[in-house]
Amino acid sequence: MFERACTGFAREGHDVTYIVTHKGSPKINGVKFKGIKPRTGISRRLISSFEATIMALKTDADVYHFHDPDLLPFILILKLFGKKVIYDIHENYIVRFQQWGMPWLTIKVLTFLFRALENNVIRFLDGIIVTTQTMGDMFQRYARQTLVVRNVVDVDRLKGVNLDEPKYPYPDLLISGTNSPARNCREAVMALKFLKDKAPEAKLRFVGNYDPEGYAEDLKTLAKEIGVEENLILEGMVPWGKNFERVARSRIGCVFYEHNDNNQVTTPNRLYEYMFCGIPILAEDFPELRKVVEEIDCGVLVNSSSPESIAEGAMKLLNDPERAKQMGQNGRKAVLEKYNFQHEMDAMIDMFSKLSGK
Repeated sequence: MFERACTGFAREGHDVTYIVTHKGSPKINGVKFKGIKPRTGISRRLISSFEATIMALKTDADVYHFHDPDLLPFILILKLFGKKVIYDIHENYIVRFQQWGMPWLTIKVLTFLFRALENNVIRFLDGIIVTTQTMGDMFQRYARQTLVVRNVVDVDRLKGVNLDEPKYPYPDLLISGTNSPARNCREAVMALKFLKDKAPEAKLRFVGNYDPEGYAEDLKTLAKEIGVEENLILEGMVPWGKNFERVARSRIGCVFYEHNDNNQVTTPNRLYEYMFCGIPILAEDFPELRKVVEEIDCGVLVNSSSPESIAEGAMKLLNDPERAKQMGQNGRKAVLEKYNFQHEMDAMIDMFSKLSGK
């Protein structure tokens, strides 16, 4: 929200205030912060949400843009005072209930209650922003207007990034970000067993964070058990811009996810980051990912719950390096021309300008 939306609006000359948990109230990148005391648990959801709403009301902005679903019961206070309010829906939040390990009936009840709250609040708001058209379709009956703002790259922030470093001296599959069971990392490691026979020099490279604690060691242990420890590389975090340089050195970027109701309707940042870096994609065969990959012809679709499917998709790219290179070029061209945040920012500015009458 800060790096793209807030900074982006400020860069375009707009007066932006960011109300967020933060120490103090500085001005960063042209954005004025209004800090809220850090809280956890129910205090954060109730006290912080109410405090943020009152602070927002006192700000007297032309348009209010919020994304935290905890604010849903409180944000109507702004509407009571005639304010223009946009709800930015980053994900299908009902999946969180499914991940809490509660009894089936409890999950059903919570899902029903949250969706009813979300839909009915949306009726009173001036519009919503979603990350994909599929998500927009979910709320079509309730929203006054819907704008799709994809999780794309802010190309302006990457002008100084060097993507011309030589490729690694071996073919590698890259998985970046927060590496966790939700991203089918174990299945990716198991795919090495099938890859090893056909491409013994191929590596699987994880970069970024590992969640839960000790997960990196779990992946190492699995690789050792199936005899592919020499083909597994685990790396940590590097500065944001440097990570793009690291990504560009890889041969294939992997976008894997477990099957759930959120992943079926969203697309992640790293899809467009890989495209910006000019590498072909090995992507989960979910509806929104499929739309992008097939439209641009920038990769191969797989079922990452199946190690065999991962290996098969990887070999399609490794066996045809010229085709893989063209896919990478297709992805980069699409980001530079269409799938970039400046393009999305223009649409947001148009939406907000019409709401504010300015």
